[in-house]
Amino acid sequence: MEAFFREARDEDCYELAPNLRPLDLREIQVVAEDETPEEALLRCIAVSEEANAIIIDGACVGLFGVSKLPREMGGAPWLLCSDRLREVPLKLFKQGRRWLKKMLSEHHHLENLCLHEHEESREFIERMGFRFTETIEFNGELFQHFEMDWSN
Repeated sequence: MEAFFREARDEDCYELAPNLRPLDLREIQVVAEDETPEEALLRCIAVSEEANAIIIDGACVGLFGVSKLPREMGGAPWLLCSDRLREVPLKLFKQGRRWLKKMLSEHHHLENLCLHEHEESREFIERMGFRFTETIEFNGELFQHFEMDWSN
């Protein structure tokens, strides 16, 4: 199996959108209610300081990045993927942690929201070292706020 991540491209959005995990798709539908999944993924890439694609055997199985928060408040990390993310080898997750540390060193504070019921996503977020702070209602759905500071 060949697995790596590289800079995201527009075509990755079109490849990933029809294969998104159901709860990742639901997050997009709640947060970006006027956009198609492809448009939302393209916007994620466009507003991110850095966006990457997770590639397994030539197929895009996920996209991730960090966008800048307003008023120099830090960065907003995000990850949207297909069920094939489970196939990603541990080595690639370790590279992802190094990338996350790099983003944290540049922004000093990272935060975002994830759908409360998306347990798989919440478990991954915790494994990456984030802490959950509060539950927030947005567009009629419950989301978990998570964050990480440079001091973590």
